[in-house]
Amino acid sequence: MFDIYGIGNALVDAEVDVAEKTLADLGIEKGLMALIEEDRLKELNAGFEGRQIRRACGGSAANTIISSTMLGTQNYFSSKVASDEMGRFYIKDLKDHEVSTNMSEDSAQAGTTGTCFVLITPDADRSMNTFLGITSQFSIADLNETALGESKYLYIEGYLVCTKPSLEAALKAKEIAKAKGVKTALSLSDPSIVEFFYDDMSKLVAETDIIFCNKDEALAFTKTADLSSAVSELRKLVPLCAITLGADGALIVTKSEQLSISGFDVKAVDTTGAGDSFAGGFLAALAKGQSLEEAGKLGCYISSRVVSTFGPRLQEKHLSEVISFSS
Repeated sequence: MFDIYGIGNALVDAEVDVAEKTLADLGIEKGLMALIEEDRLKELNAGFEGRQIRRACGGSAANTIISSTMLGTQNYFSSKVASDEMGRFYIKDLKDHEVSTNMSEDSAQAGTTGTCFVLITPDADRSMNTFLGITSQFSIADLNETALGESKYLYIEGYLVCTKPSLEAALKAKEIAKAKGVKTALSLSDPSIVEFFYDDMSKLVAETDIIFCNKDEALAFTKTADLSSAVSELRKLVPLCAITLGADGALIVTKSEQLSISGFDVKAVDTTGAGDSFAGGFLAALAKGQSLEEAGKLGCYISSRVVSTFGPRLQEKHLSEVISFSS
């Protein structure tokens, strides 16, 4: 029995600190995610050779699943890595965090494991260049129907709309979840992805139980100009929506109520994984039977700790205080 069954792109996060000018010099749009080809990834690796690069098994859904697992839930993550050094690193890091998975060194195929090059500017903002590699081939065949059917929640990252096989897998997973009585949660992931893949994202939103998004993603999906209008539209589409507002906390919206959750005052150094960790904390609380308000507070608290250090997820040094907060 699992609390959360997650699906998403398996990406090794490679983080490096840069100046604002570096983004301009590289032609990278600040604060957004862009898909790149392998040649561009090689350019970035060569350009930052010798610099300190922090690595972690990542991808949006993996960060959420690991965050939730650190809070005591039992979770499963399905994706795809290659039989290269990055793939072996990814599988080991995932298993070190006690997450069950369909991926193994024995089953990994030849190819290149996906990488997300994350550039962190002094204002703590992150700009991502993503080479999907073999994870772009994540498909229905990579789903574990038994594990999904034994879970409380299915969690889908919105980035899966970027390729046809992964979108098909996400829609199939929703179909299985509905048949098994498993609730579905979806992250909208990125405003540019929402806009570019709007029709496919709408397919994922349909009949979803929980939506996670930030303000920009909410505006992009509802095609509205202000948060109040976006909330009104989202309320018509899903039973529950959690909208993160950065330092201002979050809004938890249902058909009949709206909860404002205050943020926590911290000095942000890296916002990578903030929304992912919010979702992990939120779902962990719901899986344990806590209220929406408690789930929102835990989500905001864990994300505040994540942005106060480098990296896409909770550091061990903050784990005990987050667990104390959640109990």
